[in-house]
Amino acid sequence: MGCAGRTIPADVALMLAAHVTGKVHGGEQPVIGATIQLFDASQNGAPLISSPPVSDANGDFTITGLWSGCQPNDQLYLVAQGGDPGSGVNDDLILMSAVGTCADLTSGSSVSINEVTTVATIVAFKNFFDPMSSTTGGYIFGGDTPEYNHFLAMVNPGAGVAQPGPDQPTLDALANSITPCVNLASNNGDNWQCDGLINDSSTQWRFSGVPLDSAVAVYSVIGSPTHAPTNVFNYAPSNPPFVPTLVSAPSSWIFQ
Repeated sequence: MGCAGRTIPADVALMLAAHVTGKVHGGEQPVIGATIQLFDASQNGAPLISSPPVSDANGDFTITGLWSGCQPNDQLYLVAQGGDPGSGVNDDLILMSAVGTCADLTSGSSVSINEVTTVATIVAFKNFFDPMSSTTGGYIFGGDTPEYNHFLAMVNPGAGVAQPGPDQPTLDALANSITPCVNLASNNGDNWQCDGLINDSSTQWRFSGVPLDSAVAVYSVIGSPTHAPTNVFNYAPSNPPFVPTLVSAPSSWIFQ
């Protein structure tokens, strides 16, 4: 994973014994059996965990001494893939959360992964997001402190809730709109809610080879923020899990 032939600094070597916990939720529902992977955005989205853990019946997961290969200032992010959000296994479930640098991820770190953290991660790192790179590694292949600070301004990563501020209702609204894509079981990777979101939000990704998952759905909306925002807004359930949220569709999905 990028560590062959080089010496891992002492402070990173100590990280190998760190104990990190987290939760994966689709809306208010725990995701059972999601595969958890830690990616290094500074190393072109390289995966760092050789034996990824899976979330339990409560959506909880633990990473203890399982990763290696990152440098202290490398930007990392967690991804939850697949699992059962309560309606059956959804192969198109991709949720993520930025976690800061390798040196930031220490014993006692706790991370929530849900739709809010996914939207905030993709908004903050959108210039480094590549929907095609997931075939060889993670989705995000760059970014630094400014992008992570932008993420922190939008979301509390430990609680998985939007930070108070002008973007909070819009962030919650977009998170609500992707919950059907996350919570609906897929049929051999064909989740019609994810496909619909991508088709309704943009024409950019309608070509062969792009994974039509929940992360790409968010990126599709962010990449074409003025394209049919009402269509995207209308995917939200009538009883949305994330509040405060917008009461009507925005004119665009542009964030500060």
